[in-house]
Amino acid sequence: MWIQTWSGRLEYLAGGEQRSLEFGGRVDQALPADLPICLVSRQTPQGTVWQLTSHFDQPVSIVSLACCFDYSFVGGDTVFMNGYQSWTDSREFDATTRLKPPSRFLKPLMAKHRLNRYGDYDMVEYSNKAGDFHGFSYAYVRTIDNDFRLIGSLDERSGFTILKASMFGGRIEAIKDLAGASPQTTAVLLSLLFSSGGYDQVFDHYFAALDIKPPRAQPRTGWTSWYNYYQNISEAIILRNLAAFSSRRIPIEVFQIDDGFQTAVGDWLSIQEEFPHGMGYIAERIRQAGFAPGLWLAPFVCETKSAVFRDHQDWIVRDAHGQLVDAGGNWSGFYCLNLELNQVRDYLRQVFRTVLTDWGFQLVKLDFLYAACIQPHSGKTRGQLMCEAMDFLREVVGDRQILGCGVPLWPAFGKVDYCRIGTDVDLQWDNVLHRAVAHRERPSTVNSLENAIGRRHLDGRAFVNDPDVFLLRHDNIKLNRLQRQALFVVNALFGKLLFTSDDLDLYGKDEMAAYLGLFPFTAKRIEQVDCVRHFYKASFTIDGQPFRLLANFSAEKRYTTVERSMFCLRGGKPLWLAAGDAMVLDAFESLVCRVDQPDHACQVLGSTASIFPGSEVSAVRWLPASAADQLPTVELDWRSPVLQPGTLYLKVPAGIRQVRCGGQPCYTNPMRTDGISGELLAIEIKKDEANNG
Repeated sequence: MWIQTWSGRLEYLAGGEQRSLEFGGRVDQALPADLPICLVSRQTPQGTVWQLTSHFDQPVSIVSLACCFDYSFVGGDTVFMNGYQSWTDSREFDATTRLKPPSRFLKPLMAKHRLNRYGDYDMVEYSNKAGDFHGFSYAYVRTIDNDFRLIGSLDERSGFTILKASMFGGRIEAIKDLAGASPQTTAVLLSLLFSSGGYDQVFDHYFAALDIKPPRAQPRTGWTSWYNYYQNISEAIILRNLAAFSSRRIPIEVFQIDDGFQTAVGDWLSIQEEFPHGMGYIAERIRQAGFAPGLWLAPFVCETKSAVFRDHQDWIVRDAHGQLVDAGGNWSGFYCLNLELNQVRDYLRQVFRTVLTDWGFQLVKLDFLYAACIQPHSGKTRGQLMCEAMDFLREVVGDRQILGCGVPLWPAFGKVDYCRIGTDVDLQWDNVLHRAVAHRERPSTVNSLENAIGRRHLDGRAFVNDPDVFLLRHDNIKLNRLQRQALFVVNALFGKLLFTSDDLDLYGKDEMAAYLGLFPFTAKRIEQVDCVRHFYKASFTIDGQPFRLLANFSAEKRYTTVERSMFCLRGGKPLWLAAGDAMVLDAFESLVCRVDQPDHACQVLGSTASIFPGSEVSAVRWLPASAADQLPTVELDWRSPVLQPGTLYLKVPAGIRQVRCGGQPCYTNPMRTDGISGELLAIEIKKDEANNG
């Protein structure tokens, strides 16, 4: 176990009197028998399960529980903290970084737009000190030797577990959010897993300990209306975009209608007049085009201009002073529905029955789900309210698919098929005003990308990751070409639910070529990710073939040294990089490189037809020259579909000047010779040949 000693403090109410207990010692040592607190520490194949339980002789109300674990951080350590909900920034932090609290100078802006409601600002005090971080449910320390030391909650139903790390203070804390809990005599106060090992190993251990089965949902691509039209949608706009995809036979799976079809948030069965034929008609048209119809809902809230708010204010959560509890500043202002009420659950059952059965939608994107647990009430903690809300959604949606969004993630584990793991993509790289406010849940393209990388461990374990959309268009957007490329590449690498909101009819030749390069959408295995000052290096494989991503998310040039010989296309031109070469990446530039395999006689290096160059070839065979054929032959197996022509680059043995490929002789070009052995062969990809395999 990577923790040795600890201390704890429990405050509680018994018989109208507030009392406290302090305890601690070695993490594997039982507590004194006269304490109403019991510690059990046991070794499992996944690591150490560490559990605190209470056994009072009368019902007590727990006010607070905090456990402090001694831990000596060393130079080079980084800390990952899982943010409060989908949109909260979550990445590895080093000791020079600080989590800034919302700016006190901009508090009026926070109050006006109710920005505090989206995050943990009313639950956790921000120290604003370098090296101090906090998060929810799980975290890890990464050592300079790439040893990962995970601490993860095994029970959030009793209350959220807030984890804190002080890199200069030498401690890791686990604080249980028990506000609102009913009095109890016995309870599991805290249940943690401590695990260490490789990156994938510790997360395999964590989800095995949670008994969360891998999701059955498959990777999917699609289109959503939000990031182009926002609420300004209509039947005509949806059908026009549908025709743009179906007429070009783009092989996406999901076509999703986002916010804007309803007359008000909360009035889900009252449809805007811009949809004259109704939502069932739209869903049927989507199915006829060969796609799965999806629909956006925010089931746990209603806005002030809705009929639900006007007619059923008794459905809304109230605080201790009897005031309605709001959930944020979107729309006309919106409020939290009380899921403890049968009337609310019956209404939502009717909504989902209509959407899924009568209208025929096959996927629902369920958003702003954090609203279920903003206010502890009905004798339940935030964690219990959120977990029970997710149980309810899984029940009413049944075997149709759920895309969760704006949700504390632990309660969504195993409950949703897909889940957003980052903030909304913005039409610019970052919102300067929101960044100044230090609003962590703000729409931000760069934060979205860093979350896609930072929370990659959840994909295929808790659910299928949705990193949010990519946008390739040049209209109605402030992202420059390199920023759009980074968004496309990173999401396609780290995400498994990949949507765009672009209007294909407005694509130019370059945008369409880039988009078609997404297909076939192939599985990738992430081997390792490293980051220094927003410059990322990721090693990954596709069917065992090694690739390398270099991505600079900063507004400054970044310098790096190439560790292994690689090939890439930069500005559309082939580029060989030998091990030891120095390289400069421009601001916001990203490159996907194919790593050289010196022991392969013939190797695919890249192509102009795929976002992951060369991945459209599933196998390559090298047949040496023989008496029957004096030219060596290259045979290729293609994935399907490859949607566009282009140039495929291969490395063949040194000294070879001519080969046969596709029955035709092809000529090679000499390569650099310093550190690289072989000749470069360029083959034109014919679209029909590729599609025919």
